[in-house]
Amino acid sequence: LLDSDEKFDLVITEIFSSDCFAPLAHRFNAPLVSVVTSCSLPWVADRVGLPDNPSYIPNYFAGLPTNMGLYQRVYNTVLLVWAKLVHRYYALPQSQNMVN
Repeated sequence: LLDSDEKFDLVITEIFSSDCFAPLAHRFNAPLVSVVTSCSLPWVADRVGLPDNPSYIPNYFAGLPTNMGLYQRVYNTVLLVWAKLVHRYYALPQSQNMVN
């Protein structure tokens, strides 16, 4: 598929937990539409326009109740920031290296 001369009007991908299929849109010079069929991961919410406020939305990895106390909200915020930083500075560069 990557070496073909196929033309596509649109590339539709599942985000899963990374953007590993996003380069297909660049390869075929087509708009990208990504869907999310799983829980909202911290780095996906920004991409698809979901609210991501740690004061009232528990992080998937935290295992916190929806009705959080102060310390749970602080923990949730720290975990959210950590997850986004790890994704931005560890996972994304690895994906980019595979594409290059």
